[in-house]
Amino acid sequence: VAAGDSYNDTAMLAAADVGILFRPPDSIATEFPQFPVMHEYDELRCHVQGMIDGDEVIPRPAQTPAAAHDLIEAEPLV
Repeated sequence: VAAGDSYNDTAMLAAADVGILFRPPDSIATEFPQFPVMHEYDELRCHVQGMIDGDEVIPRPAQTPAAAHDLIEAEPLV
């Protein structure tokens, strides 16, 4: 699991099994819609705890062509 908020975090998020944007600027959230966006610590904590407990993870939407060139190809979540 990786969480980040800025453009320089996007490669890390793409390489992680689960990448989450945490409190990103609107421009980053718009450019990288493949990552779920969380705005509150409790929301992030509950999401991570859900993964630990074996609950379903928020799926990543398909990459947009504009953002795809900047990201590492990620394995689909199973």
